[in-house]
Formats: sequence, structure tokens, C-alpha cells
Amino acid sequence: MAPLTNAQTCARLGVDTWGLATLVRRGEIDRDCEEMFDAQAVDALAAMLTSRRRDALKTLGQLDGPHLG
Repeated sequence: MAPLTNAQTCARLGVDTWGLATLVRRGEIDRDCEEMFDAQAVDALAAMLTSRRRDALKTLGQLDGPHLG
């Protein structure tokens, strides 16, 4: 797979440039070289972030659901 640009990486991860910079700073993803990212690493992180978001929404629904219904 070809390396991904910042814009492509942001699109795959569902984050903006600030979010991408935060993920890089926290060490959740590394750049291959300046402004380029490994596509497989991005896809793996995207799957993990999707899972985290799904779990967070499920938990939020359990906490707030009874009060909204």
C-alpha cells in the first residue's frame, strides 16, 4: 500500500488536523516520513477508534437512556 498524506489519514481516521496531531503526539500513530503515514497502521488505528467510539456511545446510552425515555 502507498503511504497516506495527512488529508487521507484524517479522512480514514475521522479526525481533523488537530486530532491527527494529537494522535501523533500521544504516540498512537507514527509518521513514515514527514507528512506521510503507513496505510496499514492507519487502518488498524481507524478500526480501534471506531471500536472505542462504539463502546463510548453504548456506555453513554446505558447511562443517559433511562433518563431520556
